[in-house]
Amino acid sequence: MSTEQEHPLSERVNAELLRRPEKVLSGNSALITGATRMNGIGFAIAERFALEGASPIIIVGTQNSQDIAPFAVSRLKRYGGDVYIFTGDVTNEESCSEMMEQAYNLCDNVNILVNNAGTNINKPLTAVTVDDWNFVVGPKGLGAFLMTQKWFDIRNRKGIRGGRIINIGSIIGRYGNFGQDAYAAANAGLEGLTKAHSLTLGRRDIKVNLIEPGFVEGTEMTSKMTEDHISLIRTSSPLNQLIKPQDIAGAALYLAGPDGEKVTSSVVTVDAGLQSNYIAAHMLYQAGYRRIPSYAREIVQDISRQEVKNIQDDRKRQKEQEGNT
Repeated sequence: MSTEQEHPLSERVNAELLRRPEKVLSGNSALITGATRMNGIGFAIAERFALEGASPIIIVGTQNSQDIAPFAVSRLKRYGGDVYIFTGDVTNEESCSEMMEQAYNLCDNVNILVNNAGTNINKPLTAVTVDDWNFVVGPKGLGAFLMTQKWFDIRNRKGIRGGRIINIGSIIGRYGNFGQDAYAAANAGLEGLTKAHSLTLGRRDIKVNLIEPGFVEGTEMTSKMTEDHISLIRTSSPLNQLIKPQDIAGAALYLAGPDGEKVTSSVVTVDAGLQSNYIAAHMLYQAGYRRIPSYAREIVQDISRQEVKNIQDDRKRQKEQEGNT
């Protein structure tokens, strides 16, 4: 009896393995917003997608990132695929439409959209202005909505089915944080938007998912934190570490690749387990100013000073009333 007869599945399985692309995203193309900063999440996703054969890859940045953009493109091109960079404003409808039209002129089927663009401001509640609010909420909420809308508009006109949308949020949207009112609201809203879009677009075989990172090492946000704050976050994690942009990229690859074919409306948390101990971390913050990050300490102090002043004013009025009687 031949080997094939002894093992009737072996020939088929071996043939399938031989035919399987070595790179899981070969034949796919991606547009990734907020992806020009080489220490950030967006660029890490772009690099992982390029490594796995996606081409072309289109990274989107703002005017502020024009100086570093050529270096980002050069690094991505070493993986052998086509790379383009767009400069635009994801909170501007006309800009989003232009970028999408340009993207589909370069590639007939931009089948992966990653909404990663976002900003943040740390301010006390009483100091947050409407401009601050729009600056933070705009790119994350309106930006993800507009880019998804324009992406789907073109696919709908062309009759293209399928595709993946990956939104990048934050665990702050679920748990909140000191001095990050707008950031928490933006990311909480992004979770709702993800759920709604998964329902709306599922009939066209489009999967929509959200990744919620914890505190990411080496990004602009964590670079502004004190060592004490970072140490506290690290020790609050069951793994005793922060995550890296590449960890988010790995989750994005799963959602974009063949293994994520049946995954939609999901929230994938990548935070080294921080969420399991997040409430305890907040309790530590409240236990004393030494355990509160510097920007949060200012917030608490501002509130405390106002409360003390209110108490003093109340006592003063009470004494005046007693004197009058």
